[in-house]
Amino acid sequence: MKKLLLIFAGGIFLFSPAESKAQAVSKGTVLIDAYYGFPNWTKKLLQTTYTNSGSETDVSINGIGPVGGRIEYLLGEKIGLGIDVNYTSASVSWKEGGIDDIGQPVIYDHKAG
Repeated sequence: MKKLLLIFAGGIFLFSPAESKAQAVSKGTVLIDAYYGFPNWTKKLLQTTYTNSGSETDVSINGIGPVGGRIEYLLGEKIGLGIDVNYTSASVSWKEGGIDDIGQPVIYDHKAG
């Protein structure tokens, strides 16, 4: 019963109209944000491709991001001018055996990305 009452009270609190005249930001304010997002779609695509290929090769898939930041200058109370920069990276590396020019076995290291 207490849980039902708590859920009901929370719902009323969340959906009740609230009036606020205070602005958190105003004209001339500079806003700066940094972020790290997910998912890294390129890394996920490489992982899925490798998993579905059925290959038993020693493969390493690495990635970072998306990571970025933004800075914005407020020209008015509801409009701003800013720049957003982000970075994402993904790479795949694997080893493959082969034979060199003189017929000796060698292991080649490959990396893409």
